[in-house]
Amino acid sequence: MNKINWNKISNWLFYMGILTGGLGYYKIYKVKSALPPGVCPVNDNRWMLFLGIFILFASVVTAYINDLKIKKHKVES
Repeated sequence: MNKINWNKISNWLFYMGILTGGLGYYKIYKVKSALPPGVCPVNDNRWMLFLGIFILFASVVTAYINDLKIKKHKVES
């Protein structure tokens, strides 16, 4: 039977979420210098920030699933 390694999935999702959020903030920082005063640079890059938040949330959910599997295994043993 092929077992799913939830811990590795959670870690990779966490790394991807941090990278996506960091890239989003970097793009906002770079765009901010070229915009005139009073213009919000986040509007164009909001999707990237939301994607990073969603990936981090998925990381938390997979970590929770991993904890449930470990607890279930300990109770059965």
